[in-house]
Amino acid sequence: LDGDVDAHRTWMRDAIAGADRVIVDTFPAGIPGELSGVDARMELVARSLRWDAYRRAVSAPLPRFDTIWSIEPLEAEHESALRAHATSWRELDLRADDRLRACRSTRPVEWRALSPPNLNYWLIVHSGPADEVRELVAHAEELGRIEGPPERVLVATRCAIALPEGFELIDAYPVTQLFAGAEKIISAAGFNIMLETESCREKHHPVPFARRYDDQYARAMRRRTSS
Repeated sequence: LDGDVDAHRTWMRDAIAGADRVIVDTFPAGIPGELSGVDARMELVARSLRWDAYRRAVSAPLPRFDTIWSIEPLEAEHESALRAHATSWRELDLRADDRLRACRSTRPVEWRALSPPNLNYWLIVHSGPADEVRELVAHAEELGRIEGPPERVLVATRCAIALPEGFELIDAYPVTQLFAGAEKIISAAGFNIMLETESCREKHHPVPFARRYDDQYARAMRRRTSS
């Protein structure tokens, strides 16, 4: 349906017919514009977008939302456009969720990659693509040359890539169980990983990557300049 917005919109209307509530994630008119003109009780969970890029690609009118839940700072133009289509605006601070305070955990980690458990480790976290994982590995190597290498570097990804000596490919879930024991955490600057590392920002090294709509550079800059 991605190549036919009208058919996608028709499918969407049928899919949500009779729904008491529709929760929309991030993209107010949908990704190709399939939510524009849809008559339903909707709420939006809003996070930062490269708003100009999104509206150039999706210029269809925005739908009306009963409530918009803002979960991170938005560009002024982005926020203004959303507020004009919201009956209610709420700020939602997800950092208050204790489940995300992984870096403050004192519970010992029981996981095979930490055997023997007394070795210091850095942690690289990224789902992919493989080229970006390699870039994070290169970043860790450079940090190691500057600060001295750790005893091991765990690379949490499902991308099958060759690794330098001292780097170990792991598939740990949830990876947050390894945050507390890591000396450094190296990742991209996507919304989820930045939220999950909020309580250990002093040892987190975000490396932003270019995305069509997600502005990882702005998110990484907010982390560097905020208290």
